[in-house]
Parts: sequence; C-alpha cells; structure tokens
Amino acid sequence: MSYESAEEILKLARNFMESRILLSGAELNLFTILSQEALTAEQVSHKTGYDLRALTILLDALAAMGLLSKQHDIYHCALSLTPFLSGDCPSSVLPMVLHAAHLWLRWSCLTHVVQGT
Repeated sequence: MSYESAEEILKLARNFMESRILLSGAELNLFTILSQEALTAEQVSHKTGYDLRALTILLDALAAMGLLSKQHDIYHCALSLTPFLSGDCPSSVLPMVLHAAHLWLRWSCLTHVVQGT
C-alpha cells in the first residue's frame, strides 16, 4: 500500500484508538457483563468498582463504535455481537481479543526494543 497524502498517514497513525477501546472493553469484561443484563454506567461501576467517569467515557466510545447499544443511559452488548464478545458464549472470540490485548503490551515497547533501552 502506498500513502499519498498527509491525511492518509495521519489516519494510519490514529488507527490504534478504536482497537484500544475494543481491547479495554474486553479486558474489563464489559461485553460479558452487558450481555447478561442492560445496565447504566453507574450500575456497572458499582458492580465492578471501575471509575465512573472513565467507565462512562469508555462505554460511550464502545457504543459509538457499535459494539454496545445505548438507549437513554442504559448500555447493553449489541445483540448481534454477543455470541462473539461475551465470555459466556461458545462461539466467543474474546480469548483471541484478550490475546491481542496482551500483544498490545509487547508491541507498545517496540521503539524501546529497537533503541536498546
């Protein structure tokens, strides 16, 4: 692939953002929690102990990406994605998503590895 504009390069540089949002949702088990019942951010925070403000931002981002559905202030795992993202489903790809989250940690050190630091 060749990049022919500054905008294409900047888009490539920002591609990690949506991936990180998905990975954080998986690491925090939000898809499994919200496939079992629809909850407000406050209810999820109470259930998990996660920071309410940060959790709300993440839930809204997941909803904006179409990975969660949001009606009023209630979140639920998108029904079409529950079989893939809920840890309770045999067809779940959640273990592979969590593996990608683990790889994220390794790859995020690439610059330091090359620098030898």
